[in-house]
Amino acid sequence: MEAKRRVPVSERAILDRLNRRLLGDRMVMKICRRGPWLAELGRFYIVCTDTGELQNTQIDLRKFAECLGVLHSWEFIADERGGAK
Repeated sequence: MEAKRRVPVSERAILDRLNRRLLGDRMVMKICRRGPWLAELGRFYIVCTDTGELQNTQIDLRKFAECLGVLHSWEFIADERGGAK
C-alpha cells in the first residue's frame, strides 16, 4: 500500500485561493506583517471591499482555509523556509 504524500502549498497560494473564494462575498483577506496593528489585527484579517470595515481579525490561516475548502487533506502550508506550519 502506498503511503499518502502531502504536498506543500505556499501561504501566498492559500491567500490567493481564499481571496478568490471571498470575492463573491465582497471581502478580501489581508496580511499584517509588522507594526503597531499586528497585535490587534493578527497576522491575517478580513476587510469588506465595499466599506473597508474590518470583518474578522486574528484568523488562523490553516483552519480558515480548511473550513472554506481551499486547503485539501493532501496539502499543508509551507513557510518561506520550506518547513510546515
